[in-house]
Amino acid sequence: MKKLTRTVLVGVLHSCLLLSFALFAGCSDDDGPTISGTDPEICDSLIAVANDSLGNLLNELINTTLDDPDSSLRPHDLDFTGVKSLYEQAFATCPSSRDARFGAAFTGLMCLLSDTTLNRLYNDFKTMYDTGGFFPSTHTLPVSLNRPLVLEGMPMHPNRFGDILIDITRWDPMMSSMALSDPTVGEVQDWLETSLLPQILTAQAHMTAILAVPSYKFYITPMMQGNPGADSIEVDRTDFRVIMASLYGVEAAIRVAVARDLNLTSFDIDGVEAALSQGSTFLTLRPDGVGETHMSAAKTAILAAESQLELAIADQTIEILSGENQDDDLIKVDLADLEQALDTLVHYRAYFDAPTEIEVSDGDTVTVDISAFFDNPVEDPKDLLPPYVVTVELSPYPWGDWMVCYFWQAQSYAEWNWPYPTVNGLFPEMTALDMKETMLDLLYDGAWEQFDCRTIDFD
Repeated sequence: MKKLTRTVLVGVLHSCLLLSFALFAGCSDDDGPTISGTDPEICDSLIAVANDSLGNLLNELINTTLDDPDSSLRPHDLDFTGVKSLYEQAFATCPSSRDARFGAAFTGLMCLLSDTTLNRLYNDFKTMYDTGGFFPSTHTLPVSLNRPLVLEGMPMHPNRFGDILIDITRWDPMMSSMALSDPTVGEVQDWLETSLLPQILTAQAHMTAILAVPSYKFYITPMMQGNPGADSIEVDRTDFRVIMASLYGVEAAIRVAVARDLNLTSFDIDGVEAALSQGSTFLTLRPDGVGETHMSAAKTAILAAESQLELAIADQTIEILSGENQDDDLIKVDLADLEQALDTLVHYRAYFDAPTEIEVSDGDTVTVDISAFFDNPVEDPKDLLPPYVVTVELSPYPWGDWMVCYFWQAQSYAEWNWPYPTVNGLFPEMTALDMKETMLDLLYDGAWEQFDCRTIDFD
C-alpha cells in the first residue's frame, strides 16, 4: 500500500474543506440572531477560538506534516477531536449560530478519522496487503495442495489455453490453506452504515438550514487554505448546493455498498470460489427488507443530488448574468460550461424518469429502466445466470493470475436458458430469447460452449 503523497493528501483535505466551508467561518455574513439571553460577544469569541484552532490545524497538516517526505499518515493522524470540542462548546452556548452549529457538524464528521474501528480496519487490511494475504498471487498462494492442478472435465480450448501442463515444481511452498477471519468486508459495511452514514445525514440536515438563508456566505481564510499569503475565497449559495449534492452522492454510494452481503469466507481462491457459487449469500440483498430500503433510499439520494446541481447551475447563471464579480468565487465557470453541465444532467435524469432506449452497438438498441435497479433490486444476482458450477484455480498462463471458470449444467445451447431476462425490470422489453442470443454473442461470439473461463490479475 503506497504512502499518501502530499498532492493526494492536500486534495483530500481540500475535498473535506468543500464539505466544511458551509460549517465554519470567522467572517461569514448573515449568521442569524443569537439566542435570547446569550451575550453576542461570548458567541463571537467562542466561534473565533474554534475557527482559529481549525485554521491552525489545517495549516499544520498541509504545510508541516505533508511536507515531511517520510510522512505516512494513517486516519487517526488527522485528529480533529480538540477542534470539535471547541465547536460543540460554542454550539451549546449559542445554538442559533450557524457557524457554531455547522462547525460542530463538520468536525464531528472529520473525527470519524479517529474512530477506533476505522483505524483497526485500516491497519488490518494494510497488514494483509503488505504481507501478500489480500487476494495473493503465486508468491503467497493460499490454496491447498489437495486442489486439482487442472480443471477437471474442462475441454482445453486451443485458442484459449493450449495444451499446457502445470509443473508442480513451480508452485510456491507457501500453499497451505489459509482461512482469514479478520478483517471482513462486513465490518467495513457495518462502519459505513452505523458511523459514516449518520454523520452524512446530519450534515445534510445542517446544509438544509444553510440553504434556507439565500444571503448566507462567508470567506475561506488564507490560514484554512494552508497559505497565509493567499486571497480569501467567497463561498456562496451555488457552492452550498454543490456541497449538498456531494453529500447526497456520498449517501447513495454508502447505501448501495451496504445493501448486499459482500463478505468472503476468506480472501483467497477458496473464498472467492465459495462466494461465486450459486446458493452462497455473497451479493444477496440483506434480509428483512434492509437491502431494499437502502437501494430505494440510494435512488432518492441520487435524484436529490441531481436536483441540487440543477439549482446550483441556475444560481450561478443568475450570478453571471447579473454581472457580479467572480474573481473571489470558489467555483468559476462560464455560461457555456453551465449549459453543457445542465444538458448532461437532463440527459441522465431521463433514465430515471422513464424507460429509455439506448444504443449498444452497430445500431442495436436496448430499453433500460434504471429506476428498476433501485426500486426492484434482484435478490441474488447469481441467480440471473443459467445453473452453473464455478471453479477458481491458478491460471497456467500467465502464471500468477487466477482463472475463474463457469461450467454450465446445460448440455446444449438449446438447454442454456437465462431465467430472468428482464433483470427485474431493468431491461423491461428483453425476452428470454433476446437475452439468450445477446449473451451468446457477448460470451462466445455466436459459438456456444459449455464453459466460460476468465482470468483475474491482482498484480
